[in-house]
Amino acid sequence: MHWYVYVNCFICNSMCRPQEFEQFRWHGNRPSKCVWRSGARPGWITLHKQCAEEEEPAQRPCWVDLLDDRLLGQVFVLAGKGQRQCQAVCRRWRSVWFSCPGLWRSLRLCPSQDVSTQLAILQRVAPLVERLDVIGTDAFGSAGSTQQWIAAATLACFPAGRRQRLREVRLSTEPVRLPTTGIQFWELHSYRPLSAAALQRLGRLRALRALELDSWQLPHCTAQVLGRLTQLSRLRLRARQLPPGCLPGAINELKQLESLELDTAVELPEEGTAQLSALSALTRLVVRQFNPAYGMLVTPLLGPLPRLAELHLQSERGVVALHGQAVGRVNMVLRGQRAAVAFSDPNIHGLPRPRLAGLLDKLVPEGISLDRLKVNRLYYDRTEEHVQYSRCQHLRTLQSLSVSGLYSRGGVDTRESALCALLQPAQGLTELRLNHCVDEEDGGWEALCPALAGHTALRKLHLGNNSFYTTRGAPFLLCVEHLDLTCCSLQHFPASAVLSAPLLRTLSLAGNTDLVLTAEDVQTLEMISFLQVLDLCGVQIHPTEAIQLARSLPHVQLVLDSAAQHWDHGGYHGMSSGQMGVEWGEWPAAEDGQQ
Repeated sequence: MHWYVYVNCFICNSMCRPQEFEQFRWHGNRPSKCVWRSGARPGWITLHKQCAEEEEPAQRPCWVDLLDDRLLGQVFVLAGKGQRQCQAVCRRWRSVWFSCPGLWRSLRLCPSQDVSTQLAILQRVAPLVERLDVIGTDAFGSAGSTQQWIAAATLACFPAGRRQRLREVRLSTEPVRLPTTGIQFWELHSYRPLSAAALQRLGRLRALRALELDSWQLPHCTAQVLGRLTQLSRLRLRARQLPPGCLPGAINELKQLESLELDTAVELPEEGTAQLSALSALTRLVVRQFNPAYGMLVTPLLGPLPRLAELHLQSERGVVALHGQAVGRVNMVLRGQRAAVAFSDPNIHGLPRPRLAGLLDKLVPEGISLDRLKVNRLYYDRTEEHVQYSRCQHLRTLQSLSVSGLYSRGGVDTRESALCALLQPAQGLTELRLNHCVDEEDGGWEALCPALAGHTALRKLHLGNNSFYTTRGAPFLLCVEHLDLTCCSLQHFPASAVLSAPLLRTLSLAGNTDLVLTAEDVQTLEMISFLQVLDLCGVQIHPTEAIQLARSLPHVQLVLDSAAQHWDHGGYHGMSSGQMGVEWGEWPAAEDGQQ
């Protein structure tokens, strides 16, 4: 049995064989190319299965995705006046094209070498597109052999009014966008503004639900155009500087807006951010600004926003004025009756330090329990905050706490007293992460034990980047399953601490370069029944003990890497290296790069 493909030229009705269209069929054990013959109906590709008993071919239309874009684009380009046959072919292909409209719901347009041909295809499929993403638009010229899309001409292909099907639009003048991080969100490399003609075309599409504009500069008619799009529920503006009066001129019309995201490299006006409180339907608010001269981001009133479930405010090289306190970044996520909060100190000399208890009382709504808290650079003042910590109800409901950097004034305000004041009210913690909070000069492990007295519900304990030379067993390790002692300057193996955690599954001792693992330590590790992951990167271990450890723990994922620390007595240069197979837990924040 043989397979044949019969095809006619869509333009001249003669036999043709484009190089882009080759289809293989198998006959026996060897492949054979398709045979192009004339005789098929114009505008159809016919797959013909011919047998000895069968002479008449069974015709059926072929899907349009079997044709190359350039071939089909040339068909549409030539479908003009005086070419009736080509117009008939295009109408026939239109029915085939539209037979599967779900393929064209989401369309992304990138810089291409043949924009004119693809624009002809876009004119045909525009009534089917629901989500449009144009990358690298409004170029002043062609960059090499790559052509940019013109936003105004692209948006003109989409119908408006009752025939409008387009609901989401993203226009970016940046051909390549770097991932959003804390110090790169304002970096724009193309320096191309979005044209006013493109925004005027957007104003025709009144049924838009989501809009994102990413450009070096937005035109002055931005507020006027946004005022026409009254059905917007999601809006993101990313530019070096927003046009004057952009926010006040558009907020009054965007009553259905649920998600608003603003990225700018210039300080936002105070009257613009203050009017954000008028968006009563807002559920997500993200404002990031870069302040080259240590500016200030004024927080809108959160009381008039009863549906707000996610808040992210960031001011690089500046401060965020939040309820009379200055912070560098604040992030709050609400899930039902639970909340997660993260904030950091701006680390600017001369500014008053934020007060943790007072900030939580004003930020977390009444009746909401605080489950997760992350603090970057926490300053403790015993005279002002000791009583506030003990009375703060939000600390009592905490289940996860992360502190990176704990500072005190010295004297009676030691790190031990700061840890006790912070951790003693939070007796329900199941996950605790302390980085740069414990120092050997301030007591080390002995200073940590009184602060964690009574914490018997801990499951994950991360004590990386601290300093304590030795450890000992403690009651708070009884239910710990994940113990992280990375880069803690350990000089002796924490045998008593490990044996105090009978449910231990993951143990990390990576980065302790002064730690030497002996045969007795290997025997201690063999006594841990539930151990699954063991990270010993950077720990000095003799090849004999390493082989013994691998044989005695066959079901444990071992991570050994001593290539950077040469073994002094045996010339050992390392074994296999790898990464931890268990994640230490992720903080549910709005931006991944900000944790």
